[in-house]
Amino acid sequence: MDAMIEVGGLNELEPEPTTAQINQILLAMGQRDKTIAERKVKFDEEVAFAQLLLAEAKKNFNLDTEDARNERNFLSAQLESYYAKHPPTNGRKFLKFAGGQFGYNDGQTKYFFNDAEAKDSPEFLTFVQEHYPEFIKLKPCVDWSAFKKKLAVDGETVSYADTGEIVAGLRAQRTFSAKPISLSGR
Repeated sequence: MDAMIEVGGLNELEPEPTTAQINQILLAMGQRDKTIAERKVKFDEEVAFAQLLLAEAKKNFNLDTEDARNERNFLSAQLESYYAKHPPTNGRKFLKFAGGQFGYNDGQTKYFFNDAEAKDSPEFLTFVQEHYPEFIKLKPCVDWSAFKKKLAVDGETVSYADTGEIVAGLRAQRTFSAKPISLSGR
């Protein structure tokens, strides 16, 4: 039986591939799989090396800037102490000087739980779940494995098996898969 193939807008008959041709196709696919696997190994090695470089760069950055951060924190503490002794007047929140201004900005209050910022802390999430569950957000999601068991498929049409109702907008499409023999032993 001949397969129909559309080429350049014209239908041409092309004979079905022979057993030898199918074997060649599967071998070629297997070779491509081997090439992809080899490239994946190289990719993983390059990523691991890049991660080592990144970790070293972070360590060097932290070492190089530790003194500067400590000095900045000391200077900031001096300004906070001055602010506490000489609060601004006339409803202002900042003290202004020729070199700049400093004060407390209400919109930048940060909250900490233990030593971590609260919004990023798994411990804080657990605490709020236990004591204030009304503030926990739940992201709705479909239980796909259970829902899929209740579906009936006819071509691309999908219906709910219990009622026969067509699930609007949902379609099924069979996926094609070819599994050539593994070339790793060669």
